[in-house]
Formats: sequence, C-alpha cells, structure tokens
Amino acid sequence: VSSAPAGGVGRFTRVCPTTPRTPKWWEVVVTPVRDAAGKPERLLSISRDVTSRREKLELIKRLNRTHAMLSGINQLIVHERVPQAILDGACRIAVEQGGFLMAWVGLTSAPGGRFRIAAHAGASPDTLAAICATLADPRLGCAVTARVLDTGAATVCNDVSNDPLSAPWREAALARGYRAMASFPLALDGRDLVAFGGTNN
Repeated sequence: VSSAPAGGVGRFTRVCPTTPRTPKWWEVVVTPVRDAAGKPERLLSISRDVTSRREKLELIKRLNRTHAMLSGINQLIVHERVPQAILDGACRIAVEQGGFLMAWVGLTSAPGGRFRIAAHAGASPDTLAAICATLADPRLGCAVTARVLDTGAATVCNDVSNDPLSAPWREAALARGYRAMASFPLALDGRDLVAFGGTNN
C-alpha cells in the first residue's frame, strides 16, 4: 500500500470477516488518482472476493499432501520388512509429508485388550504422556479411537472445539494447537487391532 502514494500500484491479499462474521479472503488493489500535474492526489482501492479461489488452492494443497503421504507410506511398506520400522516410518511420513502436527499408531492384542502407543511422530514428551494417559482406556478417554476399535470404521473429528467426541481431551488438544483428529483402523498380521491417529491444525 505504501507504494501507491508514491505513484505506484499496491496489491495485497488478506482475510477479513464480513458482516455475518464469516471470514473472507480479499484481493485489494490500490492505485493513485493523479491531478492535472500528474501527481498522486487521491487513492483508489478496489477489493475483490477471492475466497473461492483460495479455498480451491488450499484443497489442492491438502490433496497433494495426502497423495504424497500415501505414496510415501506405500513405498515404505514395499521396501521395509521390519514391522516396527514400518510403523515408525508411517508416522514420520504423515508428519513430514502429510502436514499433520502429530501422528501415532496404537495397538491392542485383542478386542478389549490393553491399548498402547507403538509408534509416533511430532509429539513432545509431555504431549505423548497426555496421549498415553487418555488412551489407557480409550473407551473412557478418547471416543474417536474407541469408535474405531468398536466398529472398525474410520472416525473423524473435524472440530475439536465443539465435537462431543473430543470433550475428555479438548482442553489439552486446543492448548497444543490441535483442531482436528482422525483415527483409522489397520490390521497387523491378521490379529492385532491397530488405530492410526493423526492430528492437524
């Protein structure tokens, strides 16, 4: 914007809430209006709603990250033979290529059995301790993971702030910047029940 008073053209894109308090992305162009002598006299500002374009670009970025993550994990499975290395690598790829703040794999040897963290990435020691405490009994502490274990279906919590599933661990999650979580069922050697969890912002 500072270039416009000097005779240049200013352009920027920012997010700003509208009257219904809905965030919108605006592309703003500021140009000088010159007087008879050719000197900048006034500024003309034109704003264009580019929210739809931004959302499409963000969707493409998310899909690209997801594709890179899945491709990386598939390559890992093809080339790695050590089960623990696969679990560790899958978590690392989810964080580094998938853009997740944290990823973990939990195992239980039988339905209703003790649940434990087998691999993780992106979690600080205190965060890992909090996760372990929550997952000590996932049916009491983490409804997202409990649903995966009970039904065998993927479970997604897109809004930690308001989803009832996140109530037991909401405060701890929000304090760490976690805004969404997903858990997916996996099978290991045809016997272990596995939940692969990812947390994003």
